[in-house]
Amino acid sequence: SNLDDLEAAKAEEEAKAKQAAKAEEAKKAKAKEAVKAEKEAKTKEKAKKKAEAAKEKAKAKAQKAKKEVERLLKVSEKAAAKAKKEAMKAHKQAEKAAKDAEKAARKAKKQFRAGLSSAFVKDVTYEDGVEVEVGTKITKTWLLKNDGVSPWTSEVYLGKQTKGKLNPVSDSKVPELLPGKEGEVSV
Repeated sequence: SNLDDLEAAKAEEEAKAKQAAKAEEAKKAKAKEAVKAEKEAKTKEKAKKKAEAAKEKAKAKAQKAKKEVERLLKVSEKAAAKAKKEAMKAHKQAEKAAKDAEKAARKAKKQFRAGLSSAFVKDVTYEDGVEVEVGTKITKTWLLKNDGVSPWTSEVYLGKQTKGKLNPVSDSKVPELLPGKEGEVSV
């Protein structure tokens, strides 16, 4: 009975020790799981921070690219505006040059005409007052002198002035003459 009590107490203590060992093992397992969970949490946190850093980096890169595109667009707009302005300037200069050339041509023509003059020298054929039968076709020739300062060129023609306007006489040819020279004109 004492022995039985002792054996029962020993068995009870062994059961308690086994239970305490099991509790200690459970505690260790829980501690291991907590450490493992903490490591996983830290790893997840690191991954999250890394992802956020990559996201910020990509965002900054995109912002930089956007600014570069805007800068290039602004530069190209300025270049286009400058090219348009230069084209307008060149167009205006061309118009002015054409206008100046036209003005110079008119002035040269006016000076040329002002330098033209002729003087009647004599009738070569059919002197004034000679009677001609009606319906007869004749060619009258005059001897004219270039008494102007401009030479007579192929552009010079015999003209008839009516109402302040000089009209060319058809079927007449004026010879090319230097100032002071004489030549025949036929009509």
